[in-house]
Amino acid sequence: MKNRCLICDGYTGETCLSFGHQVVTKNLFDHKKRLPFFSDLTVTICKDCGTVQLKDPWPYKELVPRYAWMTFREPEAHLDDVVSQVINQLRLEKDSLIAGISPKDDTTLARFKGRGFSNIYRIDPFLDLGIADPNAYIESIQYNLTPETAERIASQRGHADCVIARHILEHAERPQDFLASIRALLKPNGFVIFEVPDCTDALDALDYALIWEEHSLYFTPVTLEHALATADFKNLWRNIYPYPFENSIVV
Repeated sequence: MKNRCLICDGYTGETCLSFGHQVVTKNLFDHKKRLPFFSDLTVTICKDCGTVQLKDPWPYKELVPRYAWMTFREPEAHLDDVVSQVINQLRLEKDSLIAGISPKDDTTLARFKGRGFSNIYRIDPFLDLGIADPNAYIESIQYNLTPETAERIASQRGHADCVIARHILEHAERPQDFLASIRALLKPNGFVIFEVPDCTDALDALDYALIWEEHSLYFTPVTLEHALATADFKNLWRNIYPYPFENSIVV
């Protein structure tokens, strides 16, 4: 709905920043001479929860990479500390079921495996979500993981004690449904590890390069905590890990 917050349904008001008509930055052209997708790239902010967001998230199918060789990397130097904190503070047992959402979670799952956890799975885009495009990535997983598909996955694989969701929430076109899907994967009173970029410094610096058509949401520690509370998640702990380009918020 126009002028409604993606997180809390609050009023977002008018456009705060408009970049006009833009193209998908990674899909300018290809060998098949397909024309790039154009859309308005506009930013707004919720007057109720303060979350900075795209006014109109772009269709996920237009964001699928056209090139199989294209890869994306996230900072990972903090993951050993994250896994240690999760094991110690959440008191997970070695037979606890741990689930990952996307390929971005593979290295975290590997760290759990290295610590003696073997009851682990990661959602398969093709088998679990029916995503046929071999180049599909985060943009497709966030859209196709619905509460219904999550319930089906949990019925087949078991409800998880802990779900890992690194660098995907900020991509969510429908974050309320996405967070409900995460909850559907969990046991009652299960835990989730969320990680998102910390946009605080870039927002303070008025760094326009922060805005990207693939990120629907631009979180700070405060707005992330509010977003998760809106979906009935209780924040147990939060760490901010510093990096040269952008910090990582882990809750």
